[in-house]
Amino acid sequence: MKVLLDTNAVIYFLKGAEKVVENLSKADSVAISFISEIELLCYDVDKDEMKNIKSFLKNVKILYPNPLTVKYTIDIRKKTGLKLPDALICAQSKQYNGDKLMFTIHHERWNNNIYSWTKELVWQNVKNVVKRINEIPKIYNNIFTFSWTYFFHNKNYIF
Repeated sequence: MKVLLDTNAVIYFLKGAEKVVENLSKADSVAISFISEIELLCYDVDKDEMKNIKSFLKNVKILYPNPLTVKYTIDIRKKTGLKLPDALICAQSKQYNGDKLMFTIHHERWNNNIYSWTKELVWQNVKNVVKRINEIPKIYNNIFTFSWTYFFHNKNYIF
């Protein structure tokens, strides 16, 4: 079994999350996207944790983009609207794993209970709506600040 990990899965693995380690022990081959490599190397951690990250990176296959990655990424973004980094990782997963579906979820949520999954889905959607609502004042505040600044600092405006 081939496994392509996203950044969260690598972090959980490095922290010894039991379910992640257990699932990865079954893998024949483990890879990550170059996106995850960048995210991991930019991660704000102490020296020992960065040493573990670099050691992990030396022992894992890192997938870099090629023309097929670009084609798959475009197709995925058009069909799903995923953000570019996620679309790239999905495209690389498709290249690496064929047509197998890739999940990039938190390990503590892995279970077979339909009630738990439904509850998680509902709460994630509620959380996303609240996030969007909370962004509205920030957007308007930025527009207001820009307009106010322009209004008073525009050299063509005469009082």
